[in-house]
Amino acid sequence: RPEGRVDLEWLDEERIVVSWQENTDAGAEIRYALVSRKGKEGASQVLTNTDPSRQSGFPILARTTDKLWFAWTQVDSTTTLRTAFLKL
Repeated sequence: RPEGRVDLEWLDEERIVVSWQENTDAGAEIRYALVSRKGKEGASQVLTNTDPSRQSGFPILARTTDKLWFAWTQVDSTTTLRTAFLKL
C-alpha cells in the first residue's frame, strides 16, 4: 500500500533510483527500487521501518560519486534524523 512521499535520483543517463514510503500492517517502510529509462523496474527493497505519521516527513535521496545516500526522520519518543547509504 504505497503512501507516496516519493523521491528519485539519477544514477546515470539510463537509470534512476526511486524511494517511497509504503504502509504495512505494522506501520510503514521506506522502500526503493531501480528503474530504467525504458520503465523496467527492479525488485523493490526495504531500507528501514518507519512511522506512518506525517511527522516522519519525506525520505530524501542524494547521490555522490560512489554512494547513494538516504535521509529520513525517525519518530520515537524523540525525532531523529537518520541516514544510510548504498555503495554504487
